[in-house]
Amino acid sequence: MSLVLSGIRAVPVLLTGRWRGGLDRTFLDVVPIPVLSSEAPTAVVFGGVLQAWRLTGGETPPELDADGVRSFEEPGWVKIGMEFRLSPAVGGTHLSSETRVAATDDATRKRFNRYWCVVGPGSSAIRWEVLAAVAVKAEMRAGR
Repeated sequence: MSLVLSGIRAVPVLLTGRWRGGLDRTFLDVVPIPVLSSEAPTAVVFGGVLQAWRLTGGETPPELDADGVRSFEEPGWVKIGMEFRLSPAVGGTHLSSETRVAATDDATRKRFNRYWCVVGPGSSAIRWEVLAAVAVKAEMRAGR
């Protein structure tokens, strides 16, 4: 599922020649979302500013640290933060994922909301697929 949805998302970038690298690169290689915070080995937060609703990904975003993302206010962007966290659970470890998005202005919020109505279900499917794959790999390593 994630390969199909990622492929669909990549088509406009491929057709316009804006693809940065070969087809063996991951989404995070092509659209780098920097680590903003890390509490190794239990949590990591990725984040930045994006124009995801634009077919080719929009303008090149500025490179920002956590404080830079928090204070960024240029209209036309959404600020995004994605956290992955491990916490103790009965019989093992619980992996959770949370994403937060804030638009820098009302017009951008409306654009992003329209975009999210279309891609949100696919994004959720990809997230569940990734979390399930991590669980399978972790259980294999644990010998279950």
